[in-house]
Amino acid sequence: MTITIRPVSTRESIGLSETNTIGYYHDHLTDWWRLTPEAEAEARIVREDHRVRSVYEEALGNWLETQHLTETCWEEICTKFLLLEAKERWKDTRLQKEIAQAMAACGWYQDKRRRIQPYGNVRPWVPKPTEA
Repeated sequence: MTITIRPVSTRESIGLSETNTIGYYHDHLTDWWRLTPEAEAEARIVREDHRVRSVYEEALGNWLETQHLTETCWEEICTKFLLLEAKERWKDTRLQKEIAQAMAACGWYQDKRRRIQPYGNVRPWVPKPTEA
């Protein structure tokens, strides 16, 4: 399979001739840089196809599914998923970022701070609401 790579102008990428480009710019002075909904959807797919996945993403996703969790927190992830009993190992910022990236990729986000038993006052991770 041969792939040809060549530079593409902005005009060409949105399918406009040079004359149409100037007209498009004048018609869209406040939003000329925005993608159409179709282009945005396509860009999202391309970004996902090229995203570098966290080494934790697959295993963490499986753990979240098998545990049937509706919320979790950093302490629970450390003790029950990563099996890190020593709290001094929890403060590894690189590990925290990789787990956060994997959680987001699995469709979870950090919610507002609240009390969760037995972990206390934490910012829990919860699944993103499904779009209707």
